[in-house]
Amino acid sequence: MAASGKASAAETDGLADERCAQLDAWRGARGKLQATELKRLVRRKVDPNLEFGSEHSPVYLFSAYHFGDLIHWDKQRDLVAAWERDPFHKHNERLAFLGAAAGLAHLYIGFSELVRTAIGE
Repeated sequence: MAASGKASAAETDGLADERCAQLDAWRGARGKLQATELKRLVRRKVDPNLEFGSEHSPVYLFSAYHFGDLIHWDKQRDLVAAWERDPFHKHNERLAFLGAAAGLAHLYIGFSELVRTAIGE
């Protein structure tokens, strides 16, 4: 159980199991959004035949852009530079990265609002 799960389970109001189940559900959603972009998950629900988008997982794109362009020019710089040589890939991969970041941002904003409500703020 993660640190937040331990703190949640330590509460004495009798709702620890329910709280931990909710945290596990949010953790699972976060894992799905790191593995697959939000739009692709939605398309799979609507029509499983609508498989298109970036060939890379969000976590791969985060690593590529964080360590090859945005934060560091390190191990991933050659990969991002290769994408930038082709105008389509340059924009397609950047858009996929931004979409993946937006999907996770929506999840975190929603989770933070639930936590604020739960603690009475």
